[in-house]
Amino acid sequence: MSPKVENGKLFRQLVVPEVYRSDVMKLAHESLMAGHMATRRTVYRVLSEFYWPGVESDVKRYCQSCDICQRTVPKGKQVRAPLGKTPIIDVPFRRVAVDIVGPLVPVTDKGNRLYTNTC
Repeated sequence: MSPKVENGKLFRQLVVPEVYRSDVMKLAHESLMAGHMATRRTVYRVLSEFYWPGVESDVKRYCQSCDICQRTVPKGKQVRAPLGKTPIIDVPFRRVAVDIVGPLVPVTDKGNRLYTNTC
């Protein structure tokens, strides 16, 4: 993923011993200048300076276990339900739809009633 040569520039990578790998990942992912980037960008950032066998899988696992990222990253978009066809009513009052809600309690200071879902 990280090029060894990019636009004629040679990259030198430091091989990181196992005891320091978590520190490198933390700096690349959580420092003020890193800003909890996604996995791909964190891997690129680590590989621009460092290397160890399995670096991509280690960084991916680290990013997926990051507490802040788990709380702030959207979990998935809601898929919109497909629209159905509405029947055409040709005779008035052939079909009637009614929403029934109530009683609405408690009453606010202005006299409005709050709806609370009890389901």
